[in-house]
Amino acid sequence: MIVELFGPSGSGKSYLVPGLAAQHHVPVIDVAFGQKHFLAALFALRRPRLTYRLVRLWHLKTRDDRTLRRKKLYRLISFLSKEQKARLRRGGVIDEGLFQFFLILHEQKVSPAEIEECLALLRSEDYLVCIVESGRETRLRRMRERNKISRGGLGEAYQKRWQDTLETNAAELKTLLTSRFTCTVQRND
Repeated sequence: MIVELFGPSGSGKSYLVPGLAAQHHVPVIDVAFGQKHFLAALFALRRPRLTYRLVRLWHLKTRDDRTLRRKKLYRLISFLSKEQKARLRRGGVIDEGLFQFFLILHEQKVSPAEIEECLALLRSEDYLVCIVESGRETRLRRMRERNKISRGGLGEAYQKRWQDTLETNAAELKTLLTSRFTCTVQRND
């Protein structure tokens, strides 16, 4: 079983990983930099229809912004490599995987229909999704402590719009995920 955590930056996903791994008797999935491209390619070979849809979604959502395009492609490769390594190990805990990709890809409101096409290609019995929630102030405090403010250099107004978008998309994706997969919700304030 793949235990995949889902939630906005700073919600506490990484903090919960070791406990979930122990609870479900599966390893923590971590991928070394040198393995990422190989594992992502292996995922693409084994899951071509899903990979096609994910790459198509990435292309459509990032084609007008070169910087965003590079960053999101790197994240997609990272997430695919974690998914593949978890499959090779017959399970594991992933702090950021495919479900997280759907959350961070959209710089505007998420389109449930686009995501549903991808989710339909995943076997629900393979996953336990741990939805991690926490308040905005808690998330921002944690990101400041780690010096990882997402889009922090773009100004306060942009940061507020981005946090609003993340929260809206997280709620929309939570509805999709809970309708298709076994999910737990972990409040982490």
